[in-house]
Amino acid sequence: MIFSVALMMAVAVGASAALIGDNDKLQKVRKQKVEAVNADASAVKMEYSPTQATPWFTAKRMSKVEAESQQASFTILCDDAMKAVWTETFDGAYTNNKGQLVVDNWTFDQGEGSVVTFTFEDKGFNSYDENDKYSLHIDGPYQAYKRTIGSATTAKAITVPANAQLTCWVFSAPTWNSYVVLDLSISDDDFATQTSLWKSSEITEGKGEWRKVIADLSAYAGKTIKLRFTYGPGTDDNFNTGGYMGDFYVDGISISGLQPIDGITVKAGDELKFVDITPGNVTAREWSFPGGTPETSTDAQPTVYYKKGGTYDVTLSVTTDDGTTVVSHEGFVEVEGVAPVAGIKYPCTFRDITLRQRMVAPFMPLHYEDASEGFPTESTWTFMHESEVTGDMIIPTVYKGFSVDYTHEKVGTYYVTHIAQNDEAYDFVDQPETSTFASLATNFMPDDGYQTNFVDGDITLPGANKLGITAWAEYFSKPSVPSVMDAVLVNFTKASAEEVTDQIANVTFYLYSCENGLPGEPLEMLDSWTMSELNYAMTTNDGTVTLELNKSYLINDDFFIVIEGIPEKNDNLECAIAMAPMRNEGNTAYMLNKGTWRPMTGYLQPAPGGQTSLAVFPYFTHSVISLCDVNDKGEVTPKEAVVLLPRDGGAFSQPIFANRGITSFGTPEASWLKVTNTPETDWEVKETVEKMEMECDAMPEGMDTRETTLTVGDGATTLTLRIVQGDYIPTAITSVKAAATPTNAPAYNLSGQRVGKAYKGIVIVNGKKTIR
Repeated sequence: MIFSVALMMAVAVGASAALIGDNDKLQKVRKQKVEAVNADASAVKMEYSPTQATPWFTAKRMSKVEAESQQASFTILCDDAMKAVWTETFDGAYTNNKGQLVVDNWTFDQGEGSVVTFTFEDKGFNSYDENDKYSLHIDGPYQAYKRTIGSATTAKAITVPANAQLTCWVFSAPTWNSYVVLDLSISDDDFATQTSLWKSSEITEGKGEWRKVIADLSAYAGKTIKLRFTYGPGTDDNFNTGGYMGDFYVDGISISGLQPIDGITVKAGDELKFVDITPGNVTAREWSFPGGTPETSTDAQPTVYYKKGGTYDVTLSVTTDDGTTVVSHEGFVEVEGVAPVAGIKYPCTFRDITLRQRMVAPFMPLHYEDASEGFPTESTWTFMHESEVTGDMIIPTVYKGFSVDYTHEKVGTYYVTHIAQNDEAYDFVDQPETSTFASLATNFMPDDGYQTNFVDGDITLPGANKLGITAWAEYFSKPSVPSVMDAVLVNFTKASAEEVTDQIANVTFYLYSCENGLPGEPLEMLDSWTMSELNYAMTTNDGTVTLELNKSYLINDDFFIVIEGIPEKNDNLECAIAMAPMRNEGNTAYMLNKGTWRPMTGYLQPAPGGQTSLAVFPYFTHSVISLCDVNDKGEVTPKEAVVLLPRDGGAFSQPIFANRGITSFGTPEASWLKVTNTPETDWEVKETVEKMEMECDAMPEGMDTRETTLTVGDGATTLTLRIVQGDYIPTAITSVKAAATPTNAPAYNLSGQRVGKAYKGIVIVNGKKTIR
């Protein structure tokens, strides 16, 4: 797949629209406009929506008589509650005596050389407003040396009502950001001072299209203002000279104030912004939203959502200079319930490289959380080892709860099923995961192959480029238990250089911390390879580079592996890292672009596309320590971290499994117990059972039970053992699975259809199908 950054040519012709100003100077001619298709669309996607979210709903207006008869009054911030006090559609454009198409109520500054032009054209805004005729077209020069600043300003002042918002539509593309930025600003002193409401540079990805811009004007309530669109410097203009080579269309501008409505219909989870529009000086207020989240508030504009379908009342009590009044509307909010979408927050997100299943530790309690959408009221789980998936009918144990701690007692594949349910419906997710002590880890998904790179004259991604990308990073989640990283493999697809300076350039690999989901600080330099050494790996080892770590690294948090120092792309150099194909989810690849870390998401393809993972594979060894039983075949079964000793005391031996070997036995806190041996193994000995020898005094007469704690460590994990001596097991001792309570649940087949309630647990009908 080849991604071209070649410049494409487009023709912009002013066919029917005349220019504003001196017709001799500004006669529009056919000219070529250079459109850089691969602009720096290099930031996370932004949504252009009001500060107060306006979800879908149906609103009903409150009668004027009813509204005026109430001192306390409220409404919802939504389109139906907004009453326009000023609008501009540019459809009032007319031809003057010079044959020019002009519009009243605007003044235009065409900048130095009069090269910024303002025309009125049809840009297809009638797809949003079927009655629309014209849009304001703001265009500029196409040569850098002609760059300048121009503006369009409302000629007359506009009075802003209370709780007002401004809405307008702008046609623009992030392609132009580096060359020109359109700024929408407001002023209440005829632009002696001004405040920016929106800039086109906020649009960082996607194609050229109409975008809705909404700005809160509540700070200007009661004031007279003017608006201005400024065609000005792009993001690469450090000297604030001016804009060039880009154009914009503007339409559908309005300033609106809020009015009461008498009801609203929403879906569960939609946020509603309630607004107190009580006249006068409000000194105190109290909202009541029974069934909502939150149920009460004292804010002027509280945000509320509802989790379940139903009809809900709203009450507002306000105190003004005239006293306290209350307005209450029964059934004001009608909520449509939504079915849940099942989701799981797993103990980790990376996968083992062989089966591409999430890679978790055996013998250790792992934490799973319900990450479902749609407000489930019930959450159930099952965990099945591959050895249990036999026969035509499977009846696993079901655990109930919105989180569960579960211990995989075997290595191999486990099937994790989670069901989320509410009054509307149920949904489930079924995912396999690998329980293993150690493996190479990857973020590649099960169906991912290896993607060839995006290559052109200026770019090889991920790799060498001329786009200001100076480092690449691959994210890894916190492992399911503390783990040791013993090695790292990186796969390159290109590595060649002809110039000596490039051949000796060091490509360096680092371990970075994770801060707010992005690479934070460098923790350790892992290894460094010259371009010549990478080329040797390409020719002798299929591009696989094994980093030579000078030590093992304990990993117990999210982290990044960062690749720095790849020389800038030129005609005699190629360097690229393998990656997964672009997909719509699961991005773990990041880039340092012009000094700022950002995900690959949306860079080469509009979001949610363009998500990928780099071919970077750390080798993890889980730190696993567990009390265990060993049968006569040498098979190990983990058990709870509780040692029970008889009241008569004596000498005892306790088997302990440690896949990395035991480095230390702690000292008991109580004097009546002591450990009589020292560990014989270390981390070089893998998957071993060692015995801890103990001596215990007899219990004093009249004492029923006593206990202490004792620690065992492998250098990465410390296991705390509970030592209990007495005649019985205290009730506080519980299974590590106790956080999930077994329950009776409906039966489902592989298609998620109910098959009855005659069985305990979830019944999965296998038949001739193979269960995943």
